[in-house]
Amino acid sequence: MFNAERISELLAEAQEDLQKYDALRANTLQMIETYKKRLQIIGKGDEPMLPLTGVESEMKEPVNNTALFRTVLKNAPVPLTAKQVWEYARKMGASTSSNNPVRLTDAVLRGLIRKGEVIQPKRGLFAPSNNK
Repeated sequence: MFNAERISELLAEAQEDLQKYDALRANTLQMIETYKKRLQIIGKGDEPMLPLTGVESEMKEPVNNTALFRTVLKNAPVPLTAKQVWEYARKMGASTSSNNPVRLTDAVLRGLIRKGEVIQPKRGLFAPSNNK
């Protein structure tokens, strides 16, 4: 026979289980959204997809932010701002210890302009050059 103390214990256990399942569901939904956004960025090209930090645990090498910036620009349907490039790259696994990652992104993109890999069709916008 259940007494009030035992019922309270069972209720607490059930609530703990429910919290664990809610956390797992939230994590799974976040993974789904991350993959959807990643497909929008990358498209359905033949290039291999880059691993997502925190989602795919088999990632062994550090992510090259410059390569991610190139990938983002290459797969973008329109020119992007440095902030947009950073946000898309961050979602793909880019990271930095910089206090201002958008400024860092802008500096890297300007370096790619000097190398001829990126063009600036309008002020503040970046796009891949046609020769790369």
